[in-house]
Amino acid sequence: MKFYRTKTDIWNHFDKALIHSVIAPFGFSMPYNNWKFDSEARIITQPDQEYVTKTLQYNCKVKTIPRVHAKLAVGLYGVLFGSFNFTNSKQKELVAYSEKPEDIEDALNEFERWWENARQ
Repeated sequence: MKFYRTKTDIWNHFDKALIHSVIAPFGFSMPYNNWKFDSEARIITQPDQEYVTKTLQYNCKVKTIPRVHAKLAVGLYGVLFGSFNFTNSKQKELVAYSEKPEDIEDALNEFERWWENARQ
């Protein structure tokens, strides 16, 4: 596991990992033009219409959980977690990234638990 602070590094790892499952409390917006998930992704966000609408612009299914604040992105080849907002935030960020299969599996299991309890 390594830590990253620069947004460019974080988004590059996001893309490299082929992310498919995301917990993004404030919705999701990729800073690159015309970017879409390779296959339909699943995203959990807070039930604010602005966050849901912004997120639905991508190739994804959206579920909501009130007051969710966790940030997690699980992919085929990596997992990111930390303070990173998956939007065009001006905040200082810190994300841990791992390509270890056991970390990816643990993160996916955690995401599945949240997904099953979220609302459509």
